[in-house]
Amino acid sequence: MKKLCLLCGVIALFALTGAACTVKTPENINVEVKTDQPAVATPSANTPATDAGNTTVAPAVVSNGQNDELIETKFKLAILDFWQVRNVFRDPQNKNKFYYVTNFSDGSDIWVYDLSKDKTYQKDGTFNIPEGNTLLFNQKLAAGFEFRGVGIVDNKFVFLETRTDNSSGPCTSLWLSSNLEYINLGISSPTRKSFTVSAELKKSEEQKMAECEKNL
Repeated sequence: MKKLCLLCGVIALFALTGAACTVKTPENINVEVKTDQPAVATPSANTPATDAGNTTVAPAVVSNGQNDELIETKFKLAILDFWQVRNVFRDPQNKNKFYYVTNFSDGSDIWVYDLSKDKTYQKDGTFNIPEGNTLLFNQKLAAGFEFRGVGIVDNKFVFLETRTDNSSGPCTSLWLSSNLEYINLGISSPTRKSFTVSAELKKSEEQKMAECEKNL
């Protein structure tokens, strides 16, 4: 009952802060909820991050007076309302950025939404998706195929191309797929490249699957 009340409160708060986005209902969209991501180190706003031997500081989160968890919950509600996207990945090194995939009749897209570019959000706490959005990658796929996001590892957005009607089981980990690909983040005009899962990540995902199957 407490969890239900909390969820209702979050949804009510989102409504009060202003649902400025117009609902779109894209064609051929088939996204799945991914609730279990592999453990990846997630630095706080002031935690040093290393890049090629250089120490940098992760950007501060544009909070607009809201706590970090509430920001993420409200964004997921906003992007669900705007494009019916359920699968969102927050950048562990820059928590202002959220990555996601859309699939339309004109192609499959990989996007990044950046809180620091959304002037409307900074002004009144209302998400303006187009204002913070940047298209990173687009490709026209064969009929009946789509992109599905998997996660973020080492500044790479990992995804796979699969059939639209491919339904994963409750314990399936997309990290164990044989056709994973990625695009490098933080560069212009990224290209698709084959992604190899590390032995450590593979073992971790296999253990999660085994535990999940035991509880079925």
